[in-house]
Amino acid sequence: MEASTAVAFVIAVICLVLYYFKNKELTTQRAREDSLRKEVEAIQAKLNDSYQAIPQLANQQFEEFRRNELDILRVALAESAKQSALAELETWKIQNEAFYRQDAISRSQAVILGKVTEHLVPFQNGFPFNPKEARFIGSPIDIIVFDGIDNEDVVDIYILEIKTGNSSLNKRQRLIRDAVRQGRVHWRELNL
Repeated sequence: MEASTAVAFVIAVICLVLYYFKNKELTTQRAREDSLRKEVEAIQAKLNDSYQAIPQLANQQFEEFRRNELDILRVALAESAKQSALAELETWKIQNEAFYRQDAISRSQAVILGKVTEHLVPFQNGFPFNPKEARFIGSPIDIIVFDGIDNEDVVDIYILEIKTGNSSLNKRQRLIRDAVRQGRVHWRELNL
């Protein structure tokens, strides 16, 4: 019987070893299953977070798209408006070029006529002074008249500014007029 006890003992040991390894395998498998379950739960949580974030991300992307499209449209509209304005300006220039050229010629002729008139005024009928006593200066005033100098008897000195058409005194001429009216005219000799 000793042999059958030894065999029974060996079988019992083998069963215990098999049970131990089977139990260890089950424990390992449960640990793997728990680990996989936790991974699946983590993935599901991430998916849930992603699903919840999708509308917000979609809104952000839509807003960014809308802003970009609006910027592109603004640039296109600005460029279109600029081109339209330039075209209208060119059309206006073409339509009004003759008028402004003629206006410039007329103004130039008026200036030339005014300058010639300034030189010839002392020799016209109706000039209130002796032409020999008038001296043309040109700028900033036109003529100084030494009334009575021809008779060697200076009575008065006149500063004349001759204007034609609608012209008026410029700033420097008004300053000279005001100095004369306020008596700020002086005599000075300079010996060199």
